[in-house]
Amino acid sequence: MRILTRLIFLLSILFALLPAATAAVLSVEQVYEQMMTDLVARRNEQLVVRRVEKIARGVAGLAAGLGAHVSQEWR
Repeated sequence: MRILTRLIFLLSILFALLPAATAAVLSVEQVYEQMMTDLVARRNEQLVVRRVEKIARGVAGLAAGLGAHVSQEWR
């Protein structure tokens, strides 16, 4: 009988802690999801910056080539 009483007591404690444990797990899940979303957004930003830099280098190269061509024409 004493074991049954202790078992019921322990189960009541576990059931009392269950909502808190569930909230903690959901909170950790939400934090993880937000971190992954931020990581993907940062990665996308880096890719966009690299593409823009590549385009800017190409435009600068074209401008330099055009400038060299124009300066030869003026000579």
